[in-house]
Amino acid sequence: MAAAAPERRKQHNLLLVEKLFEQRAGVSPFTLVLDSTQQSGRPLVRLVLARAKAAGIRTVYLSFGSTDRPKNVDFFLPAGEWLWGQDEFIDPNQHTLIACDSLNELANFEEERLINRLQNFIGEHSSLLGMFDVDEPTVGSTTNPYAPSPVTQLKTIATTTFHVRSFHDVLAEKQAQNRSQADPFFGLYENIDGILQGLNSQRLDGMILEMDYKRRGSGRSLKERYYVVTKRGGISHEAHGVVSLLEQHPLFAPQTPYQAEEDEREIEKNREESTFELDITERQRAARQGVVLPYHDAQRGGGDGGRILYDMGVEDDFDPEEDEI
Repeated sequence: MAAAAPERRKQHNLLLVEKLFEQRAGVSPFTLVLDSTQQSGRPLVRLVLARAKAAGIRTVYLSFGSTDRPKNVDFFLPAGEWLWGQDEFIDPNQHTLIACDSLNELANFEEERLINRLQNFIGEHSSLLGMFDVDEPTVGSTTNPYAPSPVTQLKTIATTTFHVRSFHDVLAEKQAQNRSQADPFFGLYENIDGILQGLNSQRLDGMILEMDYKRRGSGRSLKERYYVVTKRGGISHEAHGVVSLLEQHPLFAPQTPYQAEEDEREIEKNREESTFELDITERQRAARQGVVLPYHDAQRGGGDGGRILYDMGVEDDFDPEEDEI
């Protein structure tokens, strides 16, 4: 039973992400995709549109960043050609997926009413899929300096949040953790003049999704990390659109007992090659354990100045009269 529980969790989380990609009615009314300069979320949006179209769902694309019509889209509305609250493309007899390629623009112009505006597209017969670039600066609130940031508001009302990350960045962080080193920085976070995007970002073969799904009813959060193949080939040699748990990837799989033994042998080899020894012998360890330190009662009472209590033994025979002589 204990061994079957992890397998059930893996199967459940894989089935859940497949349902989220198909965007069937009631699964996730508002799906938020967080991307950055290191990894764009457009491949994920294209994948979701393709899955939704194959499932027979109407797709609407609200564009701020492009005038080109994407694939698997029934209605393409560039910025300026649609108004908030228009529902002529929402069919009550068929579920509709509304995708927006940039919620940053809405946050800049409609920050005070951002949540109310988004709720116009979230209903019984429609769901919203929106991208937000975490590296793109947004205009702060002009009326309330203590108001939460737009990304905080979006993450609060989103039923599912996909944080898209570069495969290279996550792998570098894992390798640094295995060596007990600090996590590396990439792109804008390197704080180097002129650096906007790190090397080996925007990989064409796959990306990593960090999912935060809120259960219906309880609102409890379910978190999981996935590896999504965005191009045939690559390390996994899987077909386009195949989703797997990140822990199942060869480079992120848990260590086997054989690998752990190899690491131990490598550590022992490095210890033998060292020019100095930090370990202590068994005799030194026993002597260290036999040391009895004096008792400090500085935490008890006040005014004693942290005195040291010492119990006199037989060998400490002290006669105050002899001391007076």
